[in-house]
Amino acid sequence: MKLLVVGSSHGGRAAITAALAQDATIEIDLIEAGPVTTVYPTQVKVHANTRAIQLLATQHQLLISHAGQKQRLSYDKLILAPGAQATIPAVLSTTSQNVLPMRTRAQINHLKAAATDATIHHVIVIGGGYIGVGATDLFSQHGKQVTLIEHGPQLLGSYLDNDFSMPIQQALQQQGVTVHVNELVTGLTGAPDVTGVTTNQTTLSADLVVVATGTTPNTDWLKGTLDCLPNGLIKTDAYL
Repeated sequence: MKLLVVGSSHGGRAAITAALAQDATIEIDLIEAGPVTTVYPTQVKVHANTRAIQLLATQHQLLISHAGQKQRLSYDKLILAPGAQATIPAVLSTTSQNVLPMRTRAQINHLKAAATDATIHHVIVIGGGYIGVGATDLFSQHGKQVTLIEHGPQLLGSYLDNDFSMPIQQALQQQGVTVHVNELVTGLTGAPDVTGVTTNQTTLSADLVVVATGTTPNTDWLKGTLDCLPNGLIKTDAYL
């Protein structure tokens, strides 16, 4: 059987591991838009720096592109794990080096390095989800002055009710974190390097701004082929 896996993040790697555990003779093609550092068994053909650009579901084929060259791959089963990219509101769009979106491994490594950078004292984290709270805790543990801004009424509001989220907020505040809820970031200050943010209530200064405002699935190339929700998530079964 021929299996195609699109995406080499956690979902893609787990799918490959499970498939090989069930059938050691299975042929697998892995398509990844970026580099691939994981070493896979010989049954797995890795297509690094290759984009899936069109799904031909009725023909059980996938059109891919690498270095400007297009190729069709046939499959018996297809697993879609294309991952996501950071969602950056237009008011936070910038090329400034001290505004850090959070999604990729390189960005996470940048964040870890920034946490130990002695030139960074004040950090603003925008977004009170898991990533934002985690980044806030990291910088706080390294002695930075951190302000966490969440547009909703509570931290982790998409995951927890107030009875669970409030103790987390209180723990951060006990570490010295300033928490702003029900506050909307309206822009950035400073050029060319950003020096802070403006909100619907105040202006805050910072040496580093971390943007953790959610993610968008990498499924634009599937629209019109598979049924997707408004946020980009695929509604149909991922196995075709």
